[in-house]
Amino acid sequence: LEEMDKWTGALRKCDSIIHLAAIRGEKFVSWKTYYNVNVKSTERLLKEAIRLAIPKFIFFSTVGVFGTSPKQLPADENTVYNPDCNYHKSKMLAEKAILALSRGEKAGTKVIIFRPTITYGPRDTGFLYNILRYASKGIFPIIGNGSNLIHLLYINGLTQAIVNAVSSSQRHQASIYNIADRRPIMYRDLFPIIRDILQRPIRIIRVPRLPLLLVAKLHDYVLAPLYRGKSMTISSKIVSLPWYYAINKAIKELGYEPYDTISAVRETIRWYLENSAL
Repeated sequence: LEEMDKWTGALRKCDSIIHLAAIRGEKFVSWKTYYNVNVKSTERLLKEAIRLAIPKFIFFSTVGVFGTSPKQLPADENTVYNPDCNYHKSKMLAEKAILALSRGEKAGTKVIIFRPTITYGPRDTGFLYNILRYASKGIFPIIGNGSNLIHLLYINGLTQAIVNAVSSSQRHQASIYNIADRRPIMYRDLFPIIRDILQRPIRIIRVPRLPLLLVAKLHDYVLAPLYRGKSMTISSKIVSLPWYYAINKAIKELGYEPYDTISAVRETIRWYLENSAL
């Protein structure tokens, strides 16, 4: 917050602000830090945009505002908030602050809130990359039976959605969009894709879901504070519970063109291999 005065003057000539900065994931940092960075700084940035009459403010939230596994499936833009970690909670509060400011009398700046799901693609070191690292060592973990539906997002689809949002003729003062690939896949469907492209023996390791979640909670409350580690509970939920979303609104209003996950995952794995990135 203290640094913002040094660069807000540079915003004067902007047509759009695309706000992606945040503390991501469930790092072991204080709630106060999450709140100041992800909520208060976002609120202050939008206030500055409104003051300078910048036409458009695009904010990156997360589908995590519905919880890691939403109670309503597929979750749409009107699904109730149900955040289950500090990161998700901070994004929910940032959304609420943005929507409140956008309804103000002087709010000429139009707001778009993106809720992307877990993103993958070349150079990423997140969800898919970590699964590939296990697979490259000959292991593919499946929690339960692996039939849980997961809904990923290819990076090229997300970048095109941003371009569309910047150039769109927005009717509403504030709009919210879920962004994901064309359709969800079962978690276990990743296994044959990875095995076929890596061309090496990979052994499936099956782990019961409930014991894993209990161990994860123990880790988060006892071990994580000691070494400031990430939440094992959220990671365990991601690989064992269903999470998928309705994206019709983004397709209809933004002209969003979602990618096919199977094809895009194949291209991403090939990139990692060609660039010796595993």
